[in-house]
Amino acid sequence: MTIRSILAGLACLLALLSASETTADTIHYAQHTPGFRAYLEAGEHLQAGRYFRARHSLKRAAHWADKLAQHNLGVMYYHGHGVDQDPARAWAWFELAAERRYPDMVAAARAVFQQLEETEQVKARAILEEELLPEYGDAVAVERTHQRMQQALRRPRSARGTKSPHQRIVDQFGQVHLARDYYDPERWDFHHVIEQEMILFDAMPRGRVDLRDMAGVDPEHDESEEK
Repeated sequence: MTIRSILAGLACLLALLSASETTADTIHYAQHTPGFRAYLEAGEHLQAGRYFRARHSLKRAAHWADKLAQHNLGVMYYHGHGVDQDPARAWAWFELAAERRYPDMVAAARAVFQQLEETEQVKARAILEEELLPEYGDAVAVERTHQRMQQALRRPRSARGTKSPHQRIVDQFGQVHLARDYYDPERWDFHHVIEQEMILFDAMPRGRVDLRDMAGVDPEHDESEEK
């Protein structure tokens, strides 16, 4: 198991498409979640060395219960990309990301925690319990995200432009879908999205924990706004 960087996690995210037998239905399992676009933006910012913007986008996605975003915030604090290196805060994000017990994320949190001194472990638990869980934890973020998705689904049909289940919908990425697929209520049910995600993450290959740096990133490159 590896502590996945934003780039590796992004590749994984894009590869885990919701199951479909038709070529028209290529809707990502998490595409309708409010954190999806923010997560993709974070990957683009990171690739360009814009760490401040990447972290901002990840926090927006993390607010909407996106565990990949929360995990990758841990990666940024662990390696000190655009922030002061802070293993205790990194662990807090890793542990938060591991709430759903995805094997790779659990292993990453455990590996980082074992590296901390006792005083750092105390600090890390305090960050998790006092700062992160109240705002980003599943106990509050899952229902918040579900309600936002339901509001989006309930928008008037005239605003969405759907008159027939056979009508074609062009999504924000320029892909075309049948309206009946795009507006399938299950795709807008965040609890169902989490169920799909659990299946996918549990099926991911498992190996050793490797605390590597982010691949493909020049750690010396950053924007002046970071300073």
